[in-house]
Amino acid sequence: MNLLLLISLIKMIGACVWYKNSQIFPTNLVRLESPQLGRRRVVDVVGTNVRVYNGLDTSGRVKYSVIFDAKLAVHDLEYRVDSITPFVEMPPRTLDGTATLVHMDHGLTDALKFSDTMVVTLSAWSPCLPTRALGQSTYAFNVIASYKLFYSYDAELETDNGGAIVLYQVPLSNSTQTFVETPCLNTYIQSSIHVLNTSSHTQWMPARWPNDDVHRIGGGTPRCHHRDHGSVCTVVATARFVYGHICSRPVTFSLWQAVSQVSRQHRQLHFTKIRPDNFDAHRREPIADGPDMRYDMCEARVCSGGGCTPVSIQNNAVAVAGHIKLNQIMLSTPGVLETECRFEVVGFMDDLWSPWIYFRQAVGFDIHFDVHEP
Repeated sequence: MNLLLLISLIKMIGACVWYKNSQIFPTNLVRLESPQLGRRRVVDVVGTNVRVYNGLDTSGRVKYSVIFDAKLAVHDLEYRVDSITPFVEMPPRTLDGTATLVHMDHGLTDALKFSDTMVVTLSAWSPCLPTRALGQSTYAFNVIASYKLFYSYDAELETDNGGAIVLYQVPLSNSTQTFVETPCLNTYIQSSIHVLNTSSHTQWMPARWPNDDVHRIGGGTPRCHHRDHGSVCTVVATARFVYGHICSRPVTFSLWQAVSQVSRQHRQLHFTKIRPDNFDAHRREPIADGPDMRYDMCEARVCSGGGCTPVSIQNNAVAVAGHIKLNQIMLSTPGVLETECRFEVVGFMDDLWSPWIYFRQAVGFDIHFDVHEP
């Protein structure tokens, strides 16, 4: 009996295979899996620490799971989950095939801003040594919300109320000119908004992810970057009023412009053709604009002569809070009135987490007749 036992023991030891720790616990044995982890995925792997920048699905949610991939496991070993912290409290359990260890679902209340940290600890066991684990490994995950600024544009010019012009959903480059009826010949008003330093490429720090070709392809929606990821976009809104020197009666003019940046808070675009009554370029906080939130950036009134008080207001409080440059200039020469509002794009202020921003420009003119004329 002792001889048979010895022979059986020798055969058993000869059949045992002792693996390296890297073979037992490969990097992707425990990994993240999500419908959003496709072309917008960025994964940084250092050892078994995985940091993932995730995306939203079409309903505005973030869903992902932590998966044990049995295809990467050593088939003659038994794997056990020792712990999952901090989300799951459970006794150690044996894994039988591919399994979902943790499932996360962030809804609309926190999908844009969250940070999940979890640690999964596995152990591996061999039938050759049933009383002691061959090894143990931890897989650490840090999943955070990370988004860039995106902008979409559509333009329309409306004229009413004695020459009032409103431009909204501004394109990358837009310029319009409208002739208006005044006592002076060849009178017209121009308005334009140009958004400079946009990019049709998403910049994912190329030095870190040189093979991520999906994020190098241009031709998409023009975008603006955070200052640490590229050039900051600059909005240039210009209004210009030109009038001829031949007039049927003595007259002076004034040109006004009001410029806002609007943060979209709703799937439906909010259009308006009038300058809002509550426009205030002194106001630091955003104000509700239909379903959206609006920052009023600049207000100006330029005069060609008497009967008019010039106005120049720029929202320096917003500029300081957003660490952006903001400047407004005005010009009045014979036959030409002009004002320009120039500011850098600022996003994600005051807990407004929408990545969609658009700009609105209201432009108009007034005619001032000489009340003392015969």
